[in-house]
Amino acid sequence: MATEPLTTAATAASSAAGLTLGTAGAALPVITVFGVSLGLRPELLATGFLGALVAMLLLNSVPGEGDTWRAMVRTAWRRIGVAFGSSLVAAHAAPLAPLALEAAWQRVITGTVPAWVDSVAVATAAAFWVGVFALPLLQFLRRRVGGKQAVAPTQGGAS
Repeated sequence: MATEPLTTAATAASSAAGLTLGTAGAALPVITVFGVSLGLRPELLATGFLGALVAMLLLNSVPGEGDTWRAMVRTAWRRIGVAFGSSLVAAHAAPLAPLALEAAWQRVITGTVPAWVDSVAVATAAAFWVGVFALPLLQFLRRRVGGKQAVAPTQGGAS
């Protein structure tokens, strides 16, 4: 017997727009856009988004540029982009945290991971912290992978 995604009025209406959120039995919900499963879990997206908001509010990761109307609008769009990007990074990276914890636990403590270590809780906590530190991490990786930029030679007269 095949399990079919639950169809409600909300998913049927959003299906017409191309975005669905389907669950099948005990499976975790995933986000589907235009019939393609993205593999993103909504709870990890939301937790990464909250982590990005904490970073912007408490750590001032996206500082304001000025007091003019144009600067405030530009800052608002930058903050929206950072929150969206951080939540995407968190949703993609957080499911790897339980696997990394299990591998580290087996290597360091030699044995199986105890039953009290819940993989959903570990993934949720990892999504929050990845959301908090996604912007500094991505900026560091961009500088590291991008290398040093070439500096244009100065133009001067012959001495």
